[in-house]
Amino acid sequence: MLHEFSQARHWLVQDKFRFIVFLEVAAAGFLVALMLAEELGFGQSGHDLQPSPMKIASLAAAGGAVSGLLLSGWFGRAGIAGWGFAVLASVLSPVLAGAIGGSLVAPGLGTVWGAIMPMLLFVHLKPFAVWLGCLFIIHLHVRHLRRRDLDQNKIGPSVFE
Repeated sequence: MLHEFSQARHWLVQDKFRFIVFLEVAAAGFLVALMLAEELGFGQSGHDLQPSPMKIASLAAAGGAVSGLLLSGWFGRAGIAGWGFAVLASVLSPVLAGAIGGSLVAPGLGTVWGAIMPMLLFVHLKPFAVWLGCLFIIHLHVRHLRRRDLDQNKIGPSVFE
């Protein structure tokens, strides 16, 4: 078991872009979910059945890390196609992260509810602004790193350039 974990960690750390997007999408998921939970009023009524905003944000960060890992190749590409893939990944990432977080709470219904919940961020201004800011920051940061490594001949050109 430890050997498999060591191999997975080595694979993740060796691919710098995948690791950076993994961390950045986890942080973005935490911030966006925290803003959305506060905007929707979670944790204000004091009911035991209602999760706290920090619990929702923590689950979103875990789901965001996994979705960032799966969608890491979609960020940081050059040109219009690169921006298109980054926007698409930024829309799919909260849905995937919500489904993963919802599955951790209640498999089945929690998965469906978790996948639908992030779509509310497009209705509320503050979470949407945070989501949009995270999209630009992650995409431009990874794009800068890809361009730098391409200039130093560390990686080959992609189909987007």
